[in-house]
Amino acid sequence: MNNTKIEWTDFTWNPISGCLRNCPWCYAKKIYHRFGRSFEPTFYPEKLKEPLRIKKPKKIFACSVADVFAIWTKESWRQAVFKIMRECPQHIFQILTQDPQNINKSGPLPENAWIGTTVRNQREVGRIEILKQARARTKFVSFEPLMSEIKAELCGIEWVIIGAMTGPMRNRYKPEKEWVDQLITNVKTHSIPIFLKDNLSWKPEQKEFPRY
Repeated sequence: MNNTKIEWTDFTWNPISGCLRNCPWCYAKKIYHRFGRSFEPTFYPEKLKEPLRIKKPKKIFACSVADVFAIWTKESWRQAVFKIMRECPQHIFQILTQDPQNINKSGPLPENAWIGTTVRNQREVGRIEILKQARARTKFVSFEPLMSEIKAELCGIEWVIIGAMTGPMRNRYKPEKEWVDQLITNVKTHSIPIFLKDNLSWKPEQKEFPRY
């Protein structure tokens, strides 16, 4: 378990790491390569019990450097992670995936798991409708990095995060103000809690969470 600079969570927990997508903006892969580590999907069973050692309720970003629902993530790994989540009902576990179509294939989800999908542009908006079918109590969308104007039906979503692309100066990219404004208006229309990340430099700050 690691303390983290990710503003919307308290800890990251990575019993699974690695990804095969090779997204150019992936901060995790860059960090792994910087330290000479492989970014192949890997399971670390020795890390599974880390959340059990924290008694005070926390928000925990599970597998922040992996995709729990990717096709290359073994079902046995996934179920081992879910088992620990169920054994820690005091915590909220946050999971982000780019493959929401696989969420319901793994059977019942832990009740204390928030399940989200990443949407960066209009081409990926279909993920939101798929996410709505997930058997999760709390479903959220992370528009980070926001890379285009997005029009989406957000009714049925419980939380929205918006952020910019960060990293080396040459790769940093801030979304157009109009894109963010439109999303905020859409979110507020549905009374959805919204979390605007500091990398937007947005005023006034809005750092809301769903009820739990």
